[in-house]
Amino acid sequence: MGSFRDIFEAVDAALVVVAPGDGPLEANARARELFGEQLAAFGERVRTLVAPASVELVLDAAGKRPFSALVTLRTAQVDGADRLVASIRERSREERFATLAAGAAEGMVVHEGGLIVDANAAFARLVEAADVERLTGQRLLEVLGLSGPPVQPALPEPPDTGERTFEIPFVRRDGSRRWFEVRAAAVTWLGRPARSARVLDVSERRQAAVDAEALERRLSLALAATAESNWEWNYATQHIFYSATWYELMGYPVREAPMPFQEWLNLVHPDDLDLALERARTALTRHPSPRFEVEMRMKAADGTWRWMFTRGNVVQRDERGDRLLVVGTIGDITERKRAEAERARLEGELRQAQKLESIGRLAGGVAHDFNNVLSTVIGNANLALAELRADDPLRELIADIETAANSAAQVTRQLLTLSRKEVIAPRVIDPHDVVMRVQKLLRRLLSERIEVRTEFAATAVTITADPNQLEQVLLNLCVNARDAMPNGGTLTLSTRAVSLEQATLAGFVGAGPSVVQVAVADTGVGMSPEVRAHLFEPFFTTKPFGKGPGLGLAMVYGAVTRNRGHVHVASAPGQ
Repeated sequence: MGSFRDIFEAVDAALVVVAPGDGPLEANARARELFGEQLAAFGERVRTLVAPASVELVLDAAGKRPFSALVTLRTAQVDGADRLVASIRERSREERFATLAAGAAEGMVVHEGGLIVDANAAFARLVEAADVERLTGQRLLEVLGLSGPPVQPALPEPPDTGERTFEIPFVRRDGSRRWFEVRAAAVTWLGRPARSARVLDVSERRQAAVDAEALERRLSLALAATAESNWEWNYATQHIFYSATWYELMGYPVREAPMPFQEWLNLVHPDDLDLALERARTALTRHPSPRFEVEMRMKAADGTWRWMFTRGNVVQRDERGDRLLVVGTIGDITERKRAEAERARLEGELRQAQKLESIGRLAGGVAHDFNNVLSTVIGNANLALAELRADDPLRELIADIETAANSAAQVTRQLLTLSRKEVIAPRVIDPHDVVMRVQKLLRRLLSERIEVRTEFAATAVTITADPNQLEQVLLNLCVNARDAMPNGGTLTLSTRAVSLEQATLAGFVGAGPSVVQVAVADTGVGMSPEVRAHLFEPFFTTKPFGKGPGLGLAMVYGAVTRNRGHVHVASAPGQ
């Protein structure tokens, strides 16, 4: 024991002897100096280790920061009993570098004055060196292919403390180029100042960034060519991001931050919101197709509604398949929608005109022949009335014949108007005069429960039209208004000057620079869209059988269009 104790205390290395179980712990002078109060804690760590072994540990030292140490464990006989002897040696910076670098996946190199003093195998593989030993003593810039004066600044010297990160190109033997990320730092090597560098091949990452940038550029060009914007919907945070072009299109200030989903809901037209959400929901809920398309109106900054066409695609889901991110494009189709509506209106007018023309030809031929027959009936009735005495009992019968023939003649005139065979005499007239004449005639046509009002333009207006046909048009409209108010109401006849823009918006395509609107409005029951679709068709009527031939509004349409006018109808059930 004495000889062991002398050697134990005299040795320069820190030694600790640990008895198994809860036995005592002994330490030499170097160990007591090294650990101080941390000695007992170190002993407990030694008890957990298995000998023989060499283990690198980070230990707490007395009065200084933790240090890296190599702990060598052996089993020895001390005082006749088995003991665990731990030898502690603080590892140098160079040893720690060698241990760390040997298994590192990234290249590591240390150089002094530009000359390589050490490197790991990963660095040798990066620069296509046969082995690490052949790199020692070579100039680092030459190994990295940066020896030319113009490029020497590409490998900057780091400050005394801290770290610098930069990227450099490296040309391989086969001529291909790789990109290295270098993290340079100041170190102490064998007691002398030196430089270290961690080198990582980032060629794939850099190429991916270049490809992503090129893709984004192509996408931007494509979106610019199609006048579309892109958007992202973060389903987890419920925020929507729009690109700057969308904000510019809608007139809103461009903002970088995404908008809350609730704000987006307030921008979509209420009539389109359910459809938009349903289309998105179908793609979001694990549907076989993660894509969706929808047309909807969104509110611009000036308060107007613009038609937008948007495409979306679920591009990211979590491990359960739930949606996380939706991306897409959005474009303004307002003009297309207007063109479609105008085309539909024109097609409808064309079909109406063709239908009227077909029926008009048939009706015109019948009316012309029937009118000749009626002329004979009416003429003979007039002659008979002239020959009969005032008290002749046949006079009343002949008068009924004349009245019926005149009513039939009125129908034939409507048919002739419909077929455009009636001769018209357009001239410049004041529509106020025609309205006033019609108002007087209405006293005999309307019941007392219907109030007739007139509203005239503030300034004098004139139109070019056949006054007799305009009068007949107004009378037919007023009769229809009367039938729509069985319980009474208000009938309003009005005239006003209309701007070209207002006329165009109302569908009066091709209107001249000066437009006058003559309107008949009532407070009746209104009509459904289905009735409006057939309103001007000949022989179409909602009245009971025998109450009318259904030619009144067809005649209105024919007369107005023959006088180069336009008909606009606004009605809904209850309005």
